[in-house]
Amino acid sequence: VVALARRGQDLLEDWENLSLAFEGTLFARGTTWHPDERTKLLTERGGNQVIIDTTIAKNGDVCLRRIDTRIRARVTDADQLKFALHGDRPPSFSRYYPVVEGFSVGERPKRKDWILRSDEPARVTRRFVPEVCRRIEALEPLDVSRNDTFVTVTLRGVVSDRRALEAALEIAVVLARPFNVAPYR
Repeated sequence: VVALARRGQDLLEDWENLSLAFEGTLFARGTTWHPDERTKLLTERGGNQVIIDTTIAKNGDVCLRRIDTRIRARVTDADQLKFALHGDRPPSFSRYYPVVEGFSVGERPKRKDWILRSDEPARVTRRFVPEVCRRIEALEPLDVSRNDTFVTVTLRGVVSDRRALEAALEIAVVLARPFNVAPYR
């Protein structure tokens, strides 16, 4: 029990350091880290509000006994485009979207078979410019999705690695911007 309590305190300390690095604000209940949105980091990138938090991993309604990290950038355009890019476990809302045929992430042999779902395939594939695809391929998130409010990049497990979170944050922010805004500096 003491080891578990100490791990929560260590995680909270890691996330406090991340909030300083990302020039953000950490919201936490108590003196230990908690899963499922009770501990979250708010920051901003290029005018986009970004939330980093965790969620209990699920496959449909079944809990997977794992906690994953979400990086969510608020959508800043009026575009109602929705999509989900995923491996073998699609985000629950995306099951109703058709698979975009012929879409590929990256040029090299794939370490992961990606599936892109959207009801607007032509519009969504234009969002995935080569630089975005390269970043997704390098990071290998569980999924990248967009709804009316957020672009979400989900990473496996509780992540406190600054580089991985920064990479996920950049992907989310680029895909949340209006399409005509240059993707990278």
